[in-house]
Amino acid sequence: MILLANQPIPNNNTNQFQTSISKIKIPDGIEVIEAVSENVSSYRKSGKLIVTDGRNLVFFPTNEEHNFTDFNTRLLRASDPEDRKIIRRLIEKALEISRTHRCGNNTLHTFHNVMN
Repeated sequence: MILLANQPIPNNNTNQFQTSISKIKIPDGIEVIEAVSENVSSYRKSGKLIVTDGRNLVFFPTNEEHNFTDFNTRLLRASDPEDRKIIRRLIEKALEISRTHRCGNNTLHTFHNVMN
Protein backbone atom coordinates (compact mmCIF):
# COMPACT_ATOMS: atom_id res chain seq x y z
CA MET A 1 0.00 0.00 0.00
CA ILE A 2 2.75 2.40 0.85
CA LEU A 3 4.03 1.96 -2.70
CA LEU A 4 0.90 3.68 -3.95
CA ALA A 5 2.17 6.98 -2.55
CA ASN A 6 3.47 9.58 -4.97
CA GLN A 7 6.78 11.30 -4.39
CA PRO A 8 6.62 13.68 -1.42
CA ILE A 9 5.61 17.21 -2.31
CA PRO A 10 8.40 19.64 -1.33
CA ASN A 11 7.48 21.69 1.70
CA ASN A 12 9.13 25.12 1.88
CA ASN A 13 8.29 25.49 5.56
CA THR A 14 11.45 26.66 7.36
CA ASN A 15 10.56 25.60 10.90
CA GLN A 16 12.63 23.06 12.81
CA PHE A 17 10.31 20.12 12.11
CA GLN A 18 10.76 17.85 9.14
CA THR A 19 7.47 17.45 7.32
CA SER A 20 6.38 15.64 4.22
CA ILE A 21 3.16 15.47 2.29
CA SER A 22 2.20 12.58 0.03
CA LYS A 23 -0.84 11.89 -2.09
CA ILE A 24 -2.09 8.32 -2.13
CA LYS A 25 -4.26 6.97 -4.91
CA ILE A 26 -6.68 4.48 -3.38
CA PRO A 27 -7.62 1.63 -5.73
CA ASP A 28 -11.23 0.51 -6.05
CA GLY A 29 -10.40 -2.66 -4.14
CA ILE A 30 -7.61 -4.14 -2.05
CA GLU A 31 -7.22 -7.88 -1.50
CA VAL A 32 -6.40 -8.76 2.11
CA ILE A 33 -6.50 -11.67 4.51
CA GLU A 34 -9.36 -11.51 7.01
CA ALA A 35 -8.86 -13.67 10.10
CA VAL A 36 -10.71 -14.32 13.33
CA SER A 37 -8.75 -13.63 16.50
CA GLU A 38 -9.64 -13.94 20.17
CA ASN A 39 -7.16 -11.25 21.22
CA VAL A 40 -7.35 -8.44 18.64
CA SER A 41 -5.96 -5.82 21.02
CA SER A 42 -2.52 -7.47 20.89
CA TYR A 43 -2.19 -6.45 17.22
CA ARG A 44 -2.85 -2.73 17.69
CA LYS A 45 0.69 -1.90 18.84
CA SER A 46 2.52 -4.61 16.89
CA GLY A 47 5.11 -3.58 14.34
CA LYS A 48 3.32 -5.57 11.65
CA LEU A 49 0.87 -4.33 9.06
CA ILE A 50 -2.18 -5.81 10.71
CA VAL A 51 -5.32 -3.93 11.81
CA THR A 52 -8.57 -4.81 13.55
CA ASP A 53 -12.21 -4.06 12.91
CA GLY A 54 -12.68 -3.27 16.61
CA ARG A 55 -14.40 -6.59 17.25
CA ASN A 56 -12.82 -9.97 16.57
CA LEU A 57 -11.48 -9.67 13.01
CA VAL A 58 -7.99 -8.73 11.88
CA PHE A 59 -6.92 -7.68 8.37
CA PHE A 60 -3.48 -7.78 6.78
CA PRO A 61 -1.84 -8.01 3.33
CA THR A 62 -2.00 -11.30 1.47
CA ASN A 63 1.80 -11.60 1.45
CA GLU A 64 2.10 -11.37 5.27
CA GLU A 65 3.00 -14.63 7.03
CA HIS A 66 0.60 -15.68 9.78
CA ASN A 67 -0.45 -18.52 12.06
CA PHE A 68 -4.23 -18.03 11.89
CA THR A 69 -6.34 -21.14 11.34
CA ASP A 70 -9.64 -19.35 10.67
CA PHE A 71 -8.96 -16.97 7.76
CA ASN A 72 -9.94 -16.21 4.18
CA THR A 73 -9.00 -13.86 1.37
CA ARG A 74 -11.29 -10.88 1.01
CA LEU A 75 -11.57 -7.95 -1.37
CA LEU A 76 -12.06 -4.68 0.50
CA ARG A 77 -13.97 -2.20 -1.65
CA ALA A 78 -13.34 1.51 -1.25
CA SER A 79 -16.99 2.17 -2.11
CA ASP A 80 -18.22 0.26 0.98
CA PRO A 81 -18.15 2.44 4.15
CA GLU A 82 -17.09 -0.41 6.48
CA ASP A 83 -14.39 -1.65 4.09
CA ARG A 84 -13.20 1.94 3.66
CA LYS A 85 -12.56 2.17 7.43
CA ILE A 86 -10.35 -0.93 7.26
CA ILE A 87 -8.48 0.42 4.20
CA ARG A 88 -7.92 3.67 6.08
CA ARG A 89 -6.53 1.82 9.11
CA LEU A 90 -4.22 -0.23 6.88
CA ILE A 91 -2.87 2.89 5.20
CA GLU A 92 -2.40 4.70 8.53
CA LYS A 93 -0.60 1.67 9.99
CA ALA A 94 1.63 1.40 6.89
CA LEU A 95 2.53 5.09 7.21
CA GLU A 96 3.24 4.67 10.93
CA ILE A 97 5.50 1.65 10.30
CA SER A 98 7.33 3.58 7.57
CA ARG A 99 7.80 6.59 9.87
CA THR A 100 9.09 4.39 12.69
CA HIS A 101 11.64 2.74 10.38
CA ARG A 102 12.82 6.14 9.11
CA CYS A 103 12.80 8.13 12.35
CA GLY A 104 12.62 5.69 15.22
CA ASN A 105 10.14 6.11 18.04
CA ASN A 106 11.43 9.54 19.05
CA THR A 107 9.17 11.75 16.94
CA LEU A 108 6.96 14.22 18.77
CA HIS A 109 3.95 14.31 16.50
CA THR A 110 2.49 12.23 13.73
CA PHE A 111 -0.55 13.30 11.78
CA HIS A 112 -2.35 11.30 9.13
CA ASN A 113 -5.28 12.65 7.21
CA VAL A 114 -6.38 9.64 5.22
CA MET A 115 -9.57 9.45 3.17
CA ASN A 116 -11.78 12.01 4.88
